[in-house]
Amino acid sequence: MQAFQKAIDLSGGRYAWAEFGIGYVLYLEGKTEEAVTIIRRGLELDGSSPDGYLVLGMALLRVNRLDEAERSAREALLASPISHRPIWLLSDACGHRHEYREQLQDLDAYLKLEPNGAESEHVRKAREVVLRILAKLHPED
Repeated sequence: MQAFQKAIDLSGGRYAWAEFGIGYVLYLEGKTEEAVTIIRRGLELDGSSPDGYLVLGMALLRVNRLDEAERSAREALLASPISHRPIWLLSDACGHRHEYREQLQDLDAYLKLEPNGAESEHVRKAREVVLRILAKLHPED
């Protein structure tokens, strides 16, 4: 946190990545509303950062601001269309809304982009859970 603050101080408040870093640390500490404020400030400095939008979306999801989290994930995708992490965020937002078919589509899209990545096995397991939920909700399918 001190290193990020020093970077902000040295840059005269013009270093978006340091804002994102502080926001992420606050997010990890459970200070989500503070994180949202700081990350938004970073996005004012660099509105083209997919990582900034991704971290913002994660924080918004945590406080159940699903529409905003989804918009943030979509902004991250616009900034980096081949990134798989915003798709994971979209999937989580769908799951919170109980939109399991859409969640399954997002999980499939993630695996298409990142079939063998570090998180891919976790995504496969999440996909299995979603399939079981859908089978219970719609046994006729």
